[in-house]
Amino acid sequence: GKTECWYVLAAEPGAAVALGFKDPKVSVEQVREAIEQERLEDLLHFEPVSAGDLVYVDANTVHAIWPGVTLLEVQQTSDITYRLYDYGRPRELHLEEGLAVMKATTAAGKRAPVRKDGFTRLVEERYFSVDRVELAAGATLDLAAPGKPQCLVLLSGEATLTSEGGDTLELTPAAAVVIPAAAKQAVLKAGSDCVVVRAIV
Repeated sequence: GKTECWYVLAAEPGAAVALGFKDPKVSVEQVREAIEQERLEDLLHFEPVSAGDLVYVDANTVHAIWPGVTLLEVQQTSDITYRLYDYGRPRELHLEEGLAVMKATTAAGKRAPVRKDGFTRLVEERYFSVDRVELAAGATLDLAAPGKPQCLVLLSGEATLTSEGGDTLELTPAAAVVIPAAAKQAVLKAGSDCVVVRAIV
């Protein structure tokens, strides 16, 4: 499996993602026939999205990112991808593998954010948690979490990450950095008002 989630950074009016099927009783043969007839979209459920939404996609959910959406994806550590359908493009498909593992009913869907002390928890599931942190200029965030690797993505503003040895790394929007599980110290300091997404294994 590859459980993942999508944090929507921007969405045009009417934007959506494909997330599972309209009919939870759809059969494998119905899906196979729709793929052969190039009309799989007719069976899919489309979830409207807006900037700031968090969409959880558990493993074995048929899914696709539709036009007009920019998102940040966090996923379970896995390289598995079974592509059922590719809209006429020539990429490799994995029809039999995908049909064998897809689920018509899943837990996929939007998750409501939960306000915590100093950050917002966007999702917390078996393989990861994802937080959104807003820092005012000059504020710091202690990121040391021994035994838990983290990935940070700066969405806006400027910030500096300082490691235990005093090494610094300047972050600008869209920059991503991995903090290894062995890190004993890691501090993020906002150079200006900034927003960062933190994913923790």
